[in-house]
Amino acid sequence: MGLLTSSGRRLLVVPATWILVLLMMVVSIQNVLGLIHVVGGTRQEGWKPDRNYTQWSMNERFYVGEWLYFGFQRYMYNVLQVNHTAYENCISDNPIFNVTGGAGRDVFELKEPITYYFISAGGYCYHGMKLAVLVQNPPQPPAQAPSPPAKNSSPSNFGTTNMIVPIGLVFITSWLFNFW
Repeated sequence: MGLLTSSGRRLLVVPATWILVLLMMVVSIQNVLGLIHVVGGTRQEGWKPDRNYTQWSMNERFYVGEWLYFGFQRYMYNVLQVNHTAYENCISDNPIFNVTGGAGRDVFELKEPITYYFISAGGYCYHGMKLAVLVQNPPQPPAQAPSPPAKNSSPSNFGTTNMIVPIGLVFITSWLFNFW
């Protein structure tokens, strides 16, 4: 009664294999999307008054393609992208962009190597709800010696490295079906 039949083992192996494939795909997607910085450091800290966001941002490195996550009480605060003058003087009129989507869990993509400025309106900027983020281009990977071209190979932009493991798992799954 404690032994699994051949078909019972397949029922366990196939879902486990596909779960592994899906996890690898999620990791690959995370690498493509870039890092997400939680403003304030943790979701519990979040975007709220009486915090030193300048100190927090000075301890972080921000690169093009990364994201900022603002978590806040949506009925009390908001997130506005502003210029340097509006940031310095807590002016919320005519923001560059209203990051607030209404949920209080909003993200902003850092698209250019510039300094981005954010404030919260309603006087909260005067209570520390302002953030300056210096964004840089990503660092260049270390130089590697060029590898010799493979014979009879053609260039491909398909992402060979990301496909080897899932394809291998398909073959392993097929082999396990035949084994049991």
